[in-house]
Amino acid sequence: MKNTLPYIFQQLFDKTYLMRCSIIGLLQLFIVFSALSQSIVDSIPKKWLLTGYVETYFVSSKKTEAGGPLAAFLYNHNRNQRLKINQALLGADYTGQQFRFQLALQTGTYVQDNYSDEPAVLRPLLKCFAGIPLNKTKSSWLDAGIFPSYIGFESTQSFDNKTLTRSILAENSPYYMTGLRLSHTAGKKLSMAWYLLTGWQRISPIKGNSLPSLGWQWTYRASDFSAVNWSFFAGSAQPDIDRKWRFFNNFYWQYERNKWFLTAGLDLGAEQQFKSSRDYYFWWSPVIIGGYQWNSHWRTALRIEKYSDPNEVIARASSGMPVVTSGISLNVDYMPISELLCRAEWKNLQGKHPIFPTSNSSINQINPITVAVAWRWNKKL
Repeated sequence: MKNTLPYIFQQLFDKTYLMRCSIIGLLQLFIVFSALSQSIVDSIPKKWLLTGYVETYFVSSKKTEAGGPLAAFLYNHNRNQRLKINQALLGADYTGQQFRFQLALQTGTYVQDNYSDEPAVLRPLLKCFAGIPLNKTKSSWLDAGIFPSYIGFESTQSFDNKTLTRSILAENSPYYMTGLRLSHTAGKKLSMAWYLLTGWQRISPIKGNSLPSLGWQWTYRASDFSAVNWSFFAGSAQPDIDRKWRFFNNFYWQYERNKWFLTAGLDLGAEQQFKSSRDYYFWWSPVIIGGYQWNSHWRTALRIEKYSDPNEVIARASSGMPVVTSGISLNVDYMPISELLCRAEWKNLQGKHPIFPTSNSSINQINPITVAVAWRWNKKL
């Protein structure tokens, strides 16, 4: 059976003039957004922000080999029975009248696992980009460099996430992107961004790939308590000779009011089975996270998730079996001060196939218990 919608996207993007059209389109958007400015007041003073962050963790999974990874498709908190640093970083952000700049350097087991395809000299770069405002109100920006990913509601830093470990959905979508970003904020409710990228979570472009990837993000805040998001990616993870088009959508809704919070997310992806094919492999992942903030110090969260990639397009297990799995987790957080976060989590992951490695084989279920301590530091200059 032919998959019509992805094929239409393929025909739209699979042209040799993609780069030229993309740049022209971005320039047109720059002009439109610049015209939207209704203020002539330069509203942003010059300022520096220095940041520091470190997260240590210890995970115990009975049947997983000591020191070994819980799974090949997990990138955070992924060393069994070893006290490790998941991520440590130092950063400097500058915002001025004429431009802005952000740089952050990192290390940790997350970096070892998720940046293994990048040149060693580039792996410490968590972010490195510079941008210029396109109007007086600073509501529109053009940035170039390495950015945190626009896809998904989870980041690598524990303070940004309601759960200790990351969902499988987040672990198998990009954590960083490289290229050009055009962003625009329309009041307090709507923000948009368009991207021209080197690829799917790539700093250095894939050798032999002559075409960029495209993406966008749309976020609407219906109220102070609710927000919806749609992020989209179109591109290829192969060189031109083997190019298979990949199309990816991420949707999520977040609600937070009083002491309750809820997030519902869904990933939907499609990639050609072979070059120029009209048939596609699909993967998908729903997740629900809900929780309660007991007071300024204590919080709990429950997560239910499923991940299905039967053709191993994105997620791959060391056993070579398809990653089709479901999970549930429960975490308790304690924040004695605003700069320190202590967390504990129990999680159950159960695969349709044996996808979790042991010392001499693979099993289809693990029940890791993880504890972590995260500290952050910010200093405005």
